Amino acid sequence: QRRLPATHSLQCLLRVAHQDPSSGCTSKTLAVPPGASIATLNQLCATKFRVTQPDTFGLFLYKEQGYHRLPPGALAHRLP
Repeated sequence: QRRLPATHSLQCLLRVAHQDPSSGCTSKTLAVPPGASIATLNQLCATKFRVTQPDTFGLFLYKEQGYHRLPPGALAHRLP
């Protein structure tokens, strides 16, 4: 029988969507350590989504009907 994670563990999870021109949109829930930067999350996403050119990969937040690129030094759990 599966058990749900403890409530305090849920704050370390982020849902990320990846738009790939060849396969469409895929989303995953990723465990992201507290205090992780956007640069760290970027590397994690590039690995999990098997990005072929991670140097050209970036993270964006969709907000107020527009996309905003996330700065590498920002904290992943403190998104605006």
